[in-house]
Amino acid sequence: MRLNEQFIEMSQYAQTSGSARLSGAKPSADQPARFVPLAGVGNVRDLGGYPAAAGGTVRWRLLYRAGQLTGLSPADRAVLRDTLGVRTVLDLRRPAEVEPGLVEQCARAGIRHRTLPLGPDRPADQPDRCSGAAIELVTLLLRAFPAARPGLARLIRILASRGTLPAMLCCVLGRDRTGLAAAAVLSVLGVSDDAIVADYCLTGTAGCPAVWADRLQVNRGLAAPAELARARPEVMRAFLAGVRHGYGGMAAALAPFGAGPPVLASLRGRLLDRRLPH
Repeated sequence: MRLNEQFIEMSQYAQTSGSARLSGAKPSADQPARFVPLAGVGNVRDLGGYPAAAGGTVRWRLLYRAGQLTGLSPADRAVLRDTLGVRTVLDLRRPAEVEPGLVEQCARAGIRHRTLPLGPDRPADQPDRCSGAAIELVTLLLRAFPAARPGLARLIRILASRGTLPAMLCCVLGRDRTGLAAAAVLSVLGVSDDAIVADYCLTGTAGCPAVWADRLQVNRGLAAPAELARARPEVMRAFLAGVRHGYGGMAAALAPFGAGPPVLASLRGRLLDRRLPH
């Protein structure tokens, strides 16, 4: 299968995962639409609906991923609060990257904003730069992973604790750091590599608002080429394989930092729906 065909197939799987994918059913209360349209925020989507190895599926409307929340309008804040019920925003950017006033905007909506950078801090005048080539992104993720392990374990502990959910993960584009975090959470929940790769590939597809490309141009100072705006399947697949080869899997990699079996059991209890399908 050619790369473009594989990308399209994975994206279609993730957008309509589960029984609706097989039956052609439209989104329902039990299986909502994956993408969440917001006027001022790009790449917002639900991480629910993916099957887990031990049985059940990831619950809908409990965990979301998004790009940066800079453009939140009053209507967007109302959607987060009233429609999605978001209690916590877990911002994976460095403190210097967080826009002035964002914490207060979230607070006005009754949402707690927590900064949870993955890895050591860096000066704001040293932005992340990469060409978007698949090999460079794989290298970036694998090089970032050792320093990110404590932060990812903390993320798992926060999500496993009472009063956090529903929660939203975000960074700048909602692809790299948020992709890393989403992959970690889905992996320890027992979601397959195929589903994790499929979810990663939704970034930059037609389901993402045009504001996503705007964020790319503003934050990286680039011309937003289509290649850079894509999340390529081989990147996430190679990253997951690297974690498995280097650490024995995601759970084993995060266990030394306080995300051991009791924490993972709590996380699965909160995020997995083990009810039998009707």
